[in-house]
Amino acid sequence: MIKINYENLGKQIKKYRKQKKYSQSDLAEKIDKSVQHISKIERGISKASLQTLVDITNALDISMDELLNMSVKKSSDNFLNKDFINIFSDCSLKERTFLMENLLFFKSQLKKIKNTDNENSIKQI
Repeated sequence: MIKINYENLGKQIKKYRKQKKYSQSDLAEKIDKSVQHISKIERGISKASLQTLVDITNALDISMDELLNMSVKKSSDNFLNKDFINIFSDCSLKERTFLMENLLFFKSQLKKIKNTDNENSIKQI
């Protein structure tokens, strides 16, 4: 499970807001929230809803990945590989769907091989 550090998330929002030279009032107006709510989010006191985070990223013209980069605790078993993300970043929906279907197919084949414990079967794929 991914744990969100809301204090770091707030710092990220503040950093990107300041880069855009927006005041808290400017950002609040753009996303139809109160200045107090923006302040509480930036200080990690309030948890922003997913919709509010989407609105903030749109207002600041950043991706959700950029915003969450510093606020997601990455456990050692999480696989977040920028190369993998980059492969998909310039693909159309049709291309991503095709790639995902094929990855899922190969994953299922690898699991079958693992279940039969026959390492020579890898050559058959």
